[in-house]
Amino acid sequence: MDYFKIERLSFSETIRQAFKLYADNFTFLFFVSLIGSTPFILIPELADFNPMVETQASFGSVILRIFIIFILNSMTLAIMTDHIAQRYMNRNRTHDEYAFHILALLGSILGLSIVVGVLVSFGFLMFILPGIYFALTLSLSNISLVIERYNIMDCMRRSMFLTYGRKLEITGYMLVVIIITLGAIILSNTLLYLTGPLNFSSGVKMLFLFLVQVLISPINATIFFQVYLNIRIDKEQFTLDKWKNQTFGTNTSE
Repeated sequence: MDYFKIERLSFSETIRQAFKLYADNFTFLFFVSLIGSTPFILIPELADFNPMVETQASFGSVILRIFIIFILNSMTLAIMTDHIAQRYMNRNRTHDEYAFHILALLGSILGLSIVVGVLVSFGFLMFILPGIYFALTLSLSNISLVIERYNIMDCMRRSMFLTYGRKLEITGYMLVVIIITLGAIILSNTLLYLTGPLNFSSGVKMLFLFLVQVLISPINATIFFQVYLNIRIDKEQFTLDKWKNQTFGTNTSE
């Protein structure tokens, strides 16, 4: 399959293409994931946080930690998406150009992440099902911002349009991400158990688990980048030629 050819892929082809995107962009994606995951090792309360068992924590503390996790994940995934999009467009930047571009992008990503994070966090904490609905409905808002450069509210409306009638499909891809994540966690903990006789320090074990988290994080970005392309192809007959004929960094859905 041509790496830079945009075509409608089946479910299994989408997963394979996502892993190919990850492999081809491994160094950059790993580096961004490493930076984005660093707060989880510096602030153990974030790494060990489980909202389902935080019975002693205040409501404000619970929602704050969910919110911080969501913001960190959203910003790192957006930077990864932007890099993959630039590869598709075959555009290379100098380090200075890329730094300026990312700094200009981060403000919009932060604003969108705050709005979406509040909706999803309150949805999960209050009634669970609304949180799932918001997570599915707004799952493509960050990608819309990165690729199409809408404002915050238009990005959310754009995601609502793209995900309309596709929530079951998106749920399937989310389950794949969850299964990969859980599989990596189970495997890593099994390895730690089997190497128990070697008496690794708690610091080494924590570092190992941290690196596993860093390694699996980018697969979310690569899967949903391809899901976004699939849906735009279905709904808008989106092609690489149309994309290349538009000025990158502006609204591309006209």
